[in-house]
Amino acid sequence: MLGTPPSLGKTSFRDMAERFLSHVLQRSTSTSPEVNQQVHVVFDKYLEDSIKAQTRGKRGEGQGHLYQVRADVAIPPNWKQFLTHGANKRNLAEYYTEYMMEHAPALLQDHQTIYTSGGKEDTTLCITHEDVHTVDSLRSSQEEADTRIVLHSVAAAEAGADTIVVRSPDTDVLVLLLHHRAVIKAKEVFFLTGREGKHTQLRRYIPIHSIYELLSTSQHRILLPVYCLTGCDTVSSFHGHGKRTAFRVMMQKAEHFQPLAMLGSEESVPEDVEVCAMKFVGAMYGKASCTSLNALRCEKAGKKNLQGKKLPPTEDSFHLHLLRCAYQLSIWRQADVSMAVLPAPTVCGYERRTDGSGLQPQMMAQPPAPPELLNDLVCDCVPDACAVECSCLDSGQPCTSACSCGAMLDGEDGHLCANPLTISAVDTPDSDSDAE
Repeated sequence: MLGTPPSLGKTSFRDMAERFLSHVLQRSTSTSPEVNQQVHVVFDKYLEDSIKAQTRGKRGEGQGHLYQVRADVAIPPNWKQFLTHGANKRNLAEYYTEYMMEHAPALLQDHQTIYTSGGKEDTTLCITHEDVHTVDSLRSSQEEADTRIVLHSVAAAEAGADTIVVRSPDTDVLVLLLHHRAVIKAKEVFFLTGREGKHTQLRRYIPIHSIYELLSTSQHRILLPVYCLTGCDTVSSFHGHGKRTAFRVMMQKAEHFQPLAMLGSEESVPEDVEVCAMKFVGAMYGKASCTSLNALRCEKAGKKNLQGKKLPPTEDSFHLHLLRCAYQLSIWRQADVSMAVLPAPTVCGYERRTDGSGLQPQMMAQPPAPPELLNDLVCDCVPDACAVECSCLDSGQPCTSACSCGAMLDGEDGHLCANPLTISAVDTPDSDSDAE
């Protein structure tokens, strides 16, 4: 809901909150008063020290202006820019929550209940026509709405809901619902996604309960690990080898990759799980039985001139990738738990930024190359001098961040790498599509 732009014209935050509540109440409309209608409104929380900080930074979040969110304040003219600042979204969620607390009781009927979380820190509120009170069993430390949706779905089923409809644009939620389907005791669970098109209906009700029944036990056990392993907001993906490739491998050979089901059950990655993950990634790259990603990387590089990003990862970077994957899976596996217990991110493939401002992925734990090789591959040029006497240019290769010039193409002080091969390498377009 927060991503939905407001209507044109002069509009205040009060007007937006009124329309938001109207939208929520529409979801609780029933022709039968005997049917208990629950609507669960779940907001993201925006923590300062989050593993999603880098992802949000790439989206431009945190770079916009900070606005006051009050009833009498007009909404900013550039709504997209407003949403680029996490504090604005946090304040808007809090204001929506307070508006529902104040105005919803007078509009609700006896059989209607609103539950909302994320707008008041860890607190979950229950709003009825009689009062507003906290729900201790739904008090949650989960940062994302994606995971708290699962917790709320479990609670809704326990409160008597036979049919649950979860509305979200995020595929993560669909996979989480499939993973946790066994603990959501409702008879039917639907995932509502898409939008209303101008000329056609683009919304779809996806039956989670039916898909769950179609998956074999071996497929269901590794669905969530495979989804996470191949990329999400906090875990990087494999260039040119996306979800379609991973899903095909999983559906065809799930019984061969069962150790993946243990990924994320503990903060470390057991050796057999890492070996299995390596084999799965090898299968995605066309290697039926991969025992070494380093060897596969050399094999792929030797057959044809591929860009580095199209090669499989090194085993060193892949190990850190698996640690981050295990951390994210630890969060997802506890989606049905109110107060999740998580390890420290810094032992799970993350490190503090040099300025101490937050977390970032640790890309490698070993040097990029042996020192004796770096002496031949790394130039010691000062910025602006790489076009004259540069060992990288003489070797026919672009400069890198390990060079003295830093391969800078957007230097704040005006000093740039002048190696034309560096400029060419950065400017070369490519596709991230899944090769099938």
